[in-house]
Amino acid sequence: MGNEQGTVLNREPLKSPCEVKWNKGLDVQIQGKEGHSSVALNNKIYCYGGLGLDERLFGLAVFDTEKNTLREIQVTGEKPGPLCNASLNCVGTKLYLFGGLNRETGWNNDMWSFDTVTEKWEKLAITGIKPSPRDKHTSVIWEGRIVIFGGFGPATGVEDTEDDDDQSANFTWYNDVFLFDPKNNSWDAPNVSMIGGPVPRAAHSANIYKNKMTIFGGKDSKARNQDLFTLDLSTLEWSSFEDAGARPAPTSFHSSAQFGQFMLTYGGRFNDNSHSDQLNVLDCETGGWYSPVVEAMPSPRGQSTLLVLGDGTLVMFGGSNKFDMIQQCCQEFDTGVYRLDCNLLKSVEIPPPVVEETEDIVSDPSAVGDCNMADDSNETPSDKLAGV
Repeated sequence: MGNEQGTVLNREPLKSPCEVKWNKGLDVQIQGKEGHSSVALNNKIYCYGGLGLDERLFGLAVFDTEKNTLREIQVTGEKPGPLCNASLNCVGTKLYLFGGLNRETGWNNDMWSFDTVTEKWEKLAITGIKPSPRDKHTSVIWEGRIVIFGGFGPATGVEDTEDDDDQSANFTWYNDVFLFDPKNNSWDAPNVSMIGGPVPRAAHSANIYKNKMTIFGGKDSKARNQDLFTLDLSTLEWSSFEDAGARPAPTSFHSSAQFGQFMLTYGGRFNDNSHSDQLNVLDCETGGWYSPVVEAMPSPRGQSTLLVLGDGTLVMFGGSNKFDMIQQCCQEFDTGVYRLDCNLLKSVEIPPPVVEETEDIVSDPSAVGDCNMADDSNETPSDKLAGV
């Protein structure tokens, strides 16, 4: 296994081949929140859970991007409880909600389905080896199955500690992989070799392109990361992603979306707990990173929704900023909805050599966040929202 703790890549940025512009919708607002889970289905974005500034917990809502309307879905009967940092995916006309943190009952590993036609929830009876309870994991769709990676939660097989000052001893970060098949509601824990793979982490990003799941950043037990890995889902083999250009600084809680060959990331939290307002693009074909020339920049943030609709429109909303070290939570939440045309993205030209063979250590790490600095916000149940 590997990561790049102790080094921060300091490479020359590649010239941006395009200019893009954020457009903020003036006729709709979405409640300020963080830790919510979102997925797109046609022109609608379904959003579940999350925590607001007034500590309000949210249920399921649907944002119609054509009509610019937001509706909270009122559900009768069995339904999930309030959750933060769960995962939400769509297969067919059904949504699948997994894991997450409930502030009263803790972490869970339940799988729920929501029928968008009947608007009914169902707690699925599943078979197979399911993931342990966790939140801040990632999920992607591959060949009709849901792929879960990483996350943070209770350490399995660990007895309660008698040391009240070491509450984190009962919690851990994960780097395991699970596949869920919605056709028969079954989990599979494939035998994935971790040679050349990432260390356990949470609050990272995951995207899928040509049978490969790309993992970027996130936070492990020591610090936030800047590393980049791919898992070939057809062979279950990890490898480091050979890229060029200015890779984003070590971050967690950034948002990501995939548009064809382009992986986009926005925002995130640095090791000094400040937040980014940078839009970065990774050309998965050439391996080049670039930052498009951007107009009308949204505010810095982490834990926002970032999704690409069928027409190539990138939609972003939600997220938080201004982390308070004393209260261990963010103080600013955004209610705007921002759009950007991904059809303007272009393949980046990489000058030879395509891949840099050396990784330089930044002489002044404060410029991007000290990658050796331990995060002062310990991920324990005593936090307002563990790991935020």
